[in-house]
Amino acid sequence: MQKYKILHIYNQCVNTTIPLQAFLKLQDESIIKFMLSWNQELDDKNIQNLTQKSFFCKGLGFKKNGLVSVLVEYYKYLRKEKPDLIHVHHSYSAFFGALAGSLMNKKIVLTIHSDYAKYSLLNKVLFWFSMLFSDKIIANSKNTLDSLPKQFNKKSIVIYNGVDITEIINTQYETTHIDNDFVIVTVARLVKLKDIKILIKAFKLLSDKYENVKLYIIGDGVERKNLEELSESLNLTNKIDFKGKLQRGEVYFFLKEADVFCSASKWEGFGNAIVEAMAAKVAIISSEIPVSKEVIGDKNALYFEVGNHEKLFRQLEKLYLNDKLRKELAEKSFLKAQEFSLERNIEEHIKLYKDLLKDIR
Repeated sequence: MQKYKILHIYNQCVNTTIPLQAFLKLQDESIIKFMLSWNQELDDKNIQNLTQKSFFCKGLGFKKNGLVSVLVEYYKYLRKEKPDLIHVHHSYSAFFGALAGSLMNKKIVLTIHSDYAKYSLLNKVLFWFSMLFSDKIIANSKNTLDSLPKQFNKKSIVIYNGVDITEIINTQYETTHIDNDFVIVTVARLVKLKDIKILIKAFKLLSDKYENVKLYIIGDGVERKNLEELSESLNLTNKIDFKGKLQRGEVYFFLKEADVFCSASKWEGFGNAIVEAMAAKVAIISSEIPVSKEVIGDKNALYFEVGNHEKLFRQLEKLYLNDKLRKELAEKSFLKAQEFSLERNIEEHIKLYKDLLKDIR
């Protein structure tokens, strides 16, 4: 049987790296998997953990060793392992990974994970050249696809991100709040584009009107201190719990406790956290951005205008007061989530790889 070596290159390999989750679970007897982390070093605990689990994973240590050293190591690695296909993902690692791979006549696949128009000028340039070098470009949603430069249309396709629906359903949890609490959960990097401050302001209006409400904010980032200060200034420290960055299983635990999941993002490439909440059978309230309508559906959630905390409050109140509507939305979103299974994502990637490599002997 023909064996193919597939190399994935990431900026870093951690439990929150979305494409890494699918690649780790990809199982096909004709595919040998390799992984490179652009930023991490060999002694990074995440790299060591993957290595101990018999995954072929190497850290190049860009942040410590610098560009020239990393490029030399990368070239040596390609010469030694001789991958048949290189799949790149993130800005710098995508550009240099695609460039070197193309010069060595390797098949190149690039995944764009967010709205191209929202990238910085530098990242746009890096991704543009990465697209130029690539044999196939994957967009993680139709919204992302539509944002790409039109000259690359012929070699661009959509493969939606996948979530592990079975793992979410099977997650065991114990209630940590009192029975009559109305629990709202959000999962996000705490950065400005996620607009968590809007959720906190809306939650303040809800909390002023109803006593038994609780907000869990899961995730970390540069805005955390500002958001905690905002929470304190609004006298919400006993109602809002900043949980920080959690393991995926712990995130599922909190999703299954939630009455409502809220996303206030100004834009998204796909919205994995939303789909994980859908799979946990939670009612969704989302900012009205194109990709949310694409992924969730028009009638499977409640929406509010980006940045409008008063409208978000009214949507939260609607679900607080209408248990029947909340359960109906949760059921609808759960059914919609089945379209975004991890298994489907993996199958589409395997098919793509084999199509690109079918002429290799």
